[in-house]
Amino acid sequence: MRLAWLSVAATLLAAMPFDSALSPASVQAQGLDLSDRGNRPQAAPQRAPAGALIDPACRRRLANRKIAIVFTEVREDGGRLIQQRRYAGVFPLVADALRRAGMTVYTQEEINRQVAQEELRRFLNNEADAALTAFQRLGAAYVLRATIESRAMMNPMIRVKQVSVSVSFALSASSGGILGQAEMSEASFTGADPLPIVRDILREQIDGVVADLYASVCARGR
Repeated sequence: MRLAWLSVAATLLAAMPFDSALSPASVQAQGLDLSDRGNRPQAAPQRAPAGALIDPACRRRLANRKIAIVFTEVREDGGRLIQQRRYAGVFPLVADALRRAGMTVYTQEEINRQVAQEELRRFLNNEADAALTAFQRLGAAYVLRATIESRAMMNPMIRVKQVSVSVSFALSASSGGILGQAEMSEASFTGADPLPIVRDILREQIDGVVADLYASVCARGR
């Protein structure tokens, strides 16, 4: 009886197509894994932190200097947003990069507590005197202004609204004068709020921007 059963099993196996009999699905169903692990996508290499990209002498010179970060947003209608609580989700990405580079960063709460909204508005509108009165009183050596601009358009190919976003940075001495500037690459996405894509851009590029700003400051001897 046992021999008869083995004969039937052999006949059935021979009748199966070879690729089905040894297909990955059938083999894995028996508890074996023949997947090619070596060809699986590997995690992207981690980007170097800002501190690793900065000249050591420059980093030592600027170590522990105090900096304030303020955001503003220019809309298509020309209006400007300055309420800092709107940027609570992106502020830490910039602040953490500066801290990794060795600076002391004021929190949003400290800035809001010591800089009046009218002074902030004047500074963000490029009225230089406001920087002298507000940020010197704060005690900051530098002020980093991040300006977000967005422009909506209709993609004619897929008939979907897209928004092009850019983020530019201007680093000033609290006593006045621009020390360095940098700009993030633009990006497009669907949706009305640019901040989600701003977060993505910052995660990818902020350490390089901080390193460029450090180099500009040290090149000016500031």
